[in-house]
Amino acid sequence: YYTDEELLEKAREEVRWYKSVFPLFFIELQYHGLPDEAYVMPILVKLARQEDVPLIAANDAHMKDNSD
Repeated sequence: YYTDEELLEKAREEVRWYKSVFPLFFIELQYHGLPDEAYVMPILVKLARQEDVPLIAANDAHMKDNSD
């Protein structure tokens, strides 16, 4: 198991890698009312600000069928 600090550092390394590969990299936030999301979201916001990565708020979209 990893400590919270170790997990945060691993996430930071991943963010830096993605930034180096993709010129337009965003951290996406989705909220569905789950307790884990409420815990992780402030951490993601802080990480995005520290690493100068834009945030995007989104949510899943599901279509009933292939019609317009």
